[in-house]
Amino acid sequence: MMNEKLIPSGSTVLENWREELSISLIRAFGKNKGRKYSDLYNEAFPPGFERNFSPSKAAQDIRNIEKLREVAGIAVNLYRDSSRGITEFRLRLYHVGSPVALSDILPVLENMGLRVIEEVPYNICARDPLDPVWLHDFGLTSKTGSSVSLDAKAKECFEEALQHVWCGDTEDDGLNALSLEGKLTWRQIFLLRAYCKYLMQIGISFSQSYIEEALVQNSLITRDLIFLFESLFDPKKSRRKSDIDSKNIRARLSAAMEAVPSLDQDRILRRLLN
Repeated sequence: MMNEKLIPSGSTVLENWREELSISLIRAFGKNKGRKYSDLYNEAFPPGFERNFSPSKAAQDIRNIEKLREVAGIAVNLYRDSSRGITEFRLRLYHVGSPVALSDILPVLENMGLRVIEEVPYNICARDPLDPVWLHDFGLTSKTGSSVSLDAKAKECFEEALQHVWCGDTEDDGLNALSLEGKLTWRQIFLLRAYCKYLMQIGISFSQSYIEEALVQNSLITRDLIFLFESLFDPKKSRRKSDIDSKNIRARLSAAMEAVPSLDQDRILRRLLN
């Protein structure tokens, strides 16, 4: 018979996990702040979280949770889990007080070009005046199922756009997919949205959803349209620098638009260019 003393008890596993969390926090934040966070969060994570995630992952979550002390709304972390394949993303969303309703967040993520395939919530309760935090762990793919680049710029653009949409600083529509697909900031998308609304006001014969689809499907061209606007109207640039940059961008746009297969999409893109 196997010696039961050689089998670690549940409490022993739990103690080991929490000891490793303390070590991870000191490595991540330094001795003083790490010990402080260890006191606050040592018993904060539910058993399901401790079974599914490493102490080092918990330390990353604590870093994002602490951001909620400084900003209202949500904190988010979009990343790629290499064990899940190149077409899947993971999104960790943090919210103080109550869980985020899926009926509220799913349409936002869909407008940002993503499809939710799973979601697991965790309630994190620190020894602290900060209300309990809900962590939502999402599994996501792109709507098309294709791989999308997730470099530092795309990650930053997506996370900022999601936070500003959630807080109501900008509109929730299909153009927000350009944050990830085109690596555009939420302010650049805001500008693009204004031009699209202008096209509709002057009677362009396409719906808003079709215009959004055309711009997202031609994200590199859309990105250059924004770059052209910024090149022409950036007050920090000299006239000579602006002329050179805009000439180069127009050349790229001209070549790229020749390859647009849809005549309707070509019309939309050229109206924005002109």
